[in-house]
Amino acid sequence: MKESNIDDFDKTVGLIFATLYQAFPIRKFIDPQILSPLVLPNTDGWEERYHHHKNVFTATMTWLIDAGYLWASPVRDERNGTFSECVLSTKGLEILNMPSSLGPSIGSKLGDAVTDTAGETLKDLAKEALSAGATLAAGLGRSLLGG
Repeated sequence: MKESNIDDFDKTVGLIFATLYQAFPIRKFIDPQILSPLVLPNTDGWEERYHHHKNVFTATMTWLIDAGYLWASPVRDERNGTFSECVLSTKGLEILNMPSSLGPSIGSKLGDAVTDTAGETLKDLAKEALSAGATLAAGLGRSLLGG
């Protein structure tokens, strides 16, 4: 069964967050090769899956930057899916340092989950991180509005 774009998005977020969390505070060059655990080469349909994942990767990176989870050089080649000087933002680091529902921080659990080729753990932890970010943003909004 083909996975939905949202499943691919969640797994991609997990891989990006894990890579940047493990490298923090060093800025990284990030490109679609980060997806290699999800797209096994030389299997039926791998080229089509790679192009799909590359498009999801590029859109995901752009979304994470626009949403304030990470910073990247303004000079990037979105057509080729390459992003330079990437690092977790304050918001991204704070969320990944939060304890996971399973104990250790979300970021450290993501680092361990990279080897999960099915990507289910990555997907679940990415959802947890993005949910924490939304909760954090909602709480900040309420406090700014005096709620």
